[in-house]
Amino acid sequence: MRLERDAPPIPGVPTADPPADAAVLQQTISRLRSLAVALDGAEPLAWTAPLRSLHSDQADVLTRLAASAGITVTQAASPTSTASPSSTQTPTSTTAASTGATSSSLKASGSTSTATSSPSPTLPPSAQWEVDEFTLARVQEVVGATARHRPALLAVLAGHRAGARLLGNPGPPAVTGLAGADAVTVLMAVRTAIHAGEVLVAKTAFKERSPLSSLLGVLYAERMRLGREAGSLASAEQLTYALPPGSDDPARAKEVMAPLLVACARATASTSARWTTPASATRGVQLWGDFTALAWQWGSEPDTFLGLKQ
Repeated sequence: MRLERDAPPIPGVPTADPPADAAVLQQTISRLRSLAVALDGAEPLAWTAPLRSLHSDQADVLTRLAASAGITVTQAASPTSTASPSSTQTPTSTTAASTGATSSSLKASGSTSTATSSPSPTLPPSAQWEVDEFTLARVQEVVGATARHRPALLAVLAGHRAGARLLGNPGPPAVTGLAGADAVTVLMAVRTAIHAGEVLVAKTAFKERSPLSSLLGVLYAERMRLGREAGSLASAEQLTYALPPGSDDPARAKEVMAPLLVACARATASTSARWTTPASATRGVQLWGDFTALAWQWGSEPDTFLGLKQ
């Protein structure tokens, strides 16, 4: 015999345990809503508006998931639009289910600048807020969540990493830490994207190569890091990769590169259930967020949990 969780205590009769990850789920939802309010009306609107929609959509889905697990989410008081979410709030978790939903109003500007631009003195406060939500402490808390909730919670952190990149703040420097087999999974997608980028840049007029050249610089660096992580598990580099027809047309560069960058993000997401250490989770979330930001800049709108599949 066991009492319901909300029943008054009776000596000698145990009370049902609280739902798994209830506290972290509640805190994450509260944090997402606070950040969405903080982004409201902040500059640059081309990115803060769609990021606000992304975070609000994530909070909505997590609230439904919490309810399905018997968790009541209390609505926290909304901060003013100029207030940063409290740095003392802890992150939360979600179920590892893909909603298939697409965040509303996610179409941002057509800029193809990379997400690695150096921070400037005029960075909006929202850039720092996004960085604050992606910290080693938060990643460590996510690693402690149950396997059911961990991947979606990691997706929330990847969203913050992407937000910081889109707003011009590079955040913490890249690290390594993926397991060899997981690195191979991501490496194969990155190699394909690099091949397509090299084909396109070779056929692009010199004065118009900057966006592709900058993107390739980012992908080259990740290929090198992933190669170190993959070690002997990595296959030899291919001379060519299968690309869709028209992939060598510079006029279609965004159309070609956007889905390949999405594939890099999804390949990273596909390994998230195995990120069980702070090192692997930190590295994975950084990669996931960076590829999401790049894909978004090249014209592909992320879904609510950034390609996470059940």
